[in-house]
Parts: sequence; C-alpha cells; structure tokens
Amino acid sequence: MIATRFAFPVDLETDQDGRVVARVADVPGCVTDGATQDEALHEANRV
Repeated sequence: MIATRFAFPVDLETDQDGRVVARVADVPGCVTDGATQDEALHEANRV
C-alpha cells in the first residue's frame, strides 16, 4: 500500500483555557488542540 500525504494550511489560535487550537479550514471538522503549538500541529498531522 502506498501512502499519499497532502499539505494543508493550519490556522492556530489560543483558546480561553490557554490551549492551542489547530483548525484545517480546507477539511471540514478537522480541529484538534494541544498544550503547545508543536503539540497541536503534531496532533493535526495525525488526522
């Protein structure tokens, strides 16, 4: 099986609790968060 990777822009913002939220606007419903920017981006890459 060959895996295909795609690149999408990710919007980052900090919520009221201080967590970093990562949203992929081009993929409806693709939202994740993390304690840091790196963690949020890592989680977004797993989706």
